[in-house]
Amino acid sequence: MVAEKSTKDVRCCCCCCQTTRHWRARVSATHIGCAVLSSAVTTIAAALPLTQAVLRPFSRFGQIVAINAAVSVTYSLTVCVALLAVVGPSRFTAGCRSSVIAAGVAIGLVGMATGILYAVAHFGGVHIPGPSGTDLFN
Repeated sequence: MVAEKSTKDVRCCCCCCQTTRHWRARVSATHIGCAVLSSAVTTIAAALPLTQAVLRPFSRFGQIVAINAAVSVTYSLTVCVALLAVVGPSRFTAGCRSSVIAAGVAIGLVGMATGILYAVAHFGGVHIPGPSGTDLFN
C-alpha cells in the first residue's frame, strides 16, 4: 500500500510552489472572475446604444468603449490568470510591510516614468503638451 503525500509534506520548491501557484490562480479567478465578467458585460451593454448614435463622436466613443472592455476582460481572465499560475507569488500574506513595499514600488515607477519624460522634454528637444496646451515641463 502506497501512502500519499500531501503538499505540506513536500519541501522542494518545484512541487509545492507550483501547486500553490496554480491553486492561488484558480481561487483568485473563481473569486473575482464573476465580478470582472459582470462589470465588462454591463459596460459593453451600456456602450452598445452609443454605437447607434447619429453624431459621429458618440458613435466612435461607444465603439472604443465596447472593444476596450471586451479585450480587457478577455486578457484579464485568460493571459493574466495563466501568468499568475506560472510566475505568481507562491506564498504571500497581506500585511502592512507588503503594502508599504507595493506603494513604494508604484511611487518609484511613476517617478521614474516622470523623470524619463522630463529628460526627453528637456534634453531631447521633444515638446510634450500638457492639459492646457503649453509644454508639460517648462
